[in-house]
Amino acid sequence: MQRKRVSKYMWYSGWELSPGDFKQFIRSIPEMGLSGPKYSDLGMIQYISAYDSWRSHTLWRNSPFTPPVLRTRNAVLEDHDSEIIGIFFPIRGIEYQGPEQVEEGHPDSAKIKDVREQDVAKLDVFHSFVKECGGVFDPTLATFAFKKCLHPKFDKWSF
Repeated sequence: MQRKRVSKYMWYSGWELSPGDFKQFIRSIPEMGLSGPKYSDLGMIQYISAYDSWRSHTLWRNSPFTPPVLRTRNAVLEDHDSEIIGIFFPIRGIEYQGPEQVEEGHPDSAKIKDVREQDVAKLDVFHSFVKECGGVFDPTLATFAFKKCLHPKFDKWSF
């Protein structure tokens, strides 16, 4: 029996914040220790690292909720060193088969691009969790988006 080959990529759907809104959210969580004027000029990588550390601690504590991993949306699509124009929180995905999957009329298009009740529910749970942690997260600032990313089997940073 031949095994199906796993694509190196996935189409992820999720929620996205602007870099400024992401910084504000991170600075609001007391556990991060980034509030106050002396932290206002930190680079985006430091905020992303703070989020990853907070997420790791949440996993370590066996929290009932696991904050999602994040990905960046860069100004130049394949250049991860270009300006970060969005912070993307993938919450569901389907295997990447090609760029046509997001074109209107393709059977996968709606699965990737349309907001579902479960997507809104996950955003609401994230909002509640951040509030329990003493932070402020405004779900109205998040926009639903989709992004082609590495499949977790090929992504050394995914856990």
